[in-house]
Amino acid sequence: MTFVKRRIDVTITLGSGQFGEEKGDTVTLTGYRVVADMAAIGGDAQGQLQLQIFGMPLDLMNRLTTIGPVMTEIRGKNSILVAAGDEGGVLSVLFEGTIDQAYANFQTMPDVVFNISALSALTQAVKPVGAKSYKGSTDVVGVMKTLADEMGFAFENNGVDVRLNSPYFPGTSLQQVKLCARAAGINYTTDRGVLAIWPQGGARGGDIPLIAFDTGLVGYPAFSSNGLVVTTLYIPSVKQGGQVDIESSLTVASGRWNVFSVVHSLSSERVGGPWFTQIACYRAPT
Repeated sequence: MTFVKRRIDVTITLGSGQFGEEKGDTVTLTGYRVVADMAAIGGDAQGQLQLQIFGMPLDLMNRLTTIGPVMTEIRGKNSILVAAGDEGGVLSVLFEGTIDQAYANFQTMPDVVFNISALSALTQAVKPVGAKSYKGSTDVVGVMKTLADEMGFAFENNGVDVRLNSPYFPGTSLQQVKLCARAAGINYTTDRGVLAIWPQGGARGGDIPLIAFDTGLVGYPAFSSNGLVVTTLYIPSVKQGGQVDIESSLTVASGRWNVFSVVHSLSSERVGGPWFTQIACYRAPT
């Protein structure tokens, strides 16, 4: 058996202004013991990150704390990017978003832990923007591209070709995305700085990872009311809305599947810590 040292880097960019639009100093944390749980569960839920960092300097924890009667004024302004991979190898982006809460827990001394929770589109969910009104037949892709630009996200269209008649979308930019997706009958996600859309029953493009025993499949696929659940060693290329190919001696589980939920559970500088991806998926239409 080969043992590999895992690495998780955390980059936090401090923001100012009402919604953190003015970027300040960047803090990069490398070599710390980190426990990271990232969930992209689909629907209208944003991507979510729960992070624990051990051994941070006290002055840095004070600087980054975003709860309590004084620190709530900076809540939702600091952005975070988490990258993970093998020590000495290329790291992949696990999560990118905005910090919701950040605070230290000193009850665990001497192992003081700094807790961070973040969402993939927190700022875009609360920052006021102008409503959008269109006359006549309107291309949904164009609307979503405009919203992605407004949110500061890259845009990814995966085969959507829908038009709406004189639509009107109020609310924040994320609320407008939800309203547009519902009206058009399409799927969307906010994923690592990208707004992606795809048709119902379809999937996002890109790499289709192979999940098998020799690529890291853990145990056997398990059936659920919604399809199939598999656990594998961490696969960064798996994405909510994407596809996977499964090879298993359980033949009914083999084949191509559309992914509707991804949960990554990772840790670094921790012997025997988790390094897994759990995927929930349904059979891809043929």
